[in-house]
This record gives sequence, C-alpha cells and structure tokens, in this order.
Amino acid sequence: MSFLKKDVNVGLLIIVVMVAVCFVFLGLYYNHNYTTLSHEYSKKLNNLEEVADQLLFYKTRLNKTAEDLQDKSQDETALSKKYDEIRTENDGLKTDKSRLESDLSETKTQLLESTNKLLSAQSEISDQKKEITSLKNEVESLKDDIKEYEDKVDTVCSGDTSVC
Repeated sequence: MSFLKKDVNVGLLIIVVMVAVCFVFLGLYYNHNYTTLSHEYSKKLNNLEEVADQLLFYKTRLNKTAEDLQDKSQDETALSKKYDEIRTENDGLKTDKSRLESDLSETKTQLLESTNKLLSAQSEISDQKKEITSLKNEVESLKDDIKEYEDKVDTVCSGDTSVC
C-alpha cells in the first residue's frame, strides 16, 4: 500500500501539476484573447468616435444646407413678388407711354395746324397792312388832289365870283 500511496501521490501530483499548467496555458490564452479583443474594441471605439464626429459634421452641414435652402426659398418668393410688382408697373408705364406718345402726336398735329393758321394770319395781316398803306397813300394822294382842286377853285373864284 505504501507503493500505491506513493504512486497515487505522484499521480495526484502530476495531475495537479498538469492542471496547474493547463490553468497557466488557459490564463495565457485568455489573457492573449482578452488583450486582442481589448485592442480591437479600442480600434472599433475609435472608429465609432470618428464616425460619430463625421456624422455630427455632416449633420451640421445638412442643417446649414437646409437653412440656406429655406433662405433661398424665402428670397425666391420675395423676388417673385418684387418681379410681379415691377412687371405690373412696367405694363402700366408702357400703357402710359403709348398714351403719351399718342397725345404728343396729336399735340404736334395741333401745333402744326396752329402754326399754319398763324402763318396764314400773319400773311393776311401783312397783306392788309400793305393794303392799308396803299389806301393811306391813295387817301393822301386824293387829299393832295382835293387840295389842288380847292386851290384851283379858290384861284378861279378869286378872279370871277360869279362862277363860284
């Protein structure tokens, strides 16, 4: 029995040593796996943080783009209203322009007619002034003739009073 006890103790010792070696190898194996997993986890976490940063960056850009689009839409609406107002005003101005051009044409025609009437009247006045001058000259000539005849009558009557 002592032999068995010795063999059992040695066998038990070998089993304990083998179990201890297995625990050491398992510990090393799990430590290596844990280190690898931890390292990969750190990489994935860093990548996740980068993706989160990029997502935040693109979200900010998207918000800015949305604001710009809204501003553009508001500007477009305002410009559209302004364009409609200006177009309406332009149409009114075109109508006024055509009316004023028509009035101008009519006024020019009236001015031309008035100018022709004025020139005709001035011509008549000039002719009448010439006629008046001519008639005045004739009256003066006739007055001279009358004076001459009165002098002749006076001369005739002064010599012979029976004729007068």
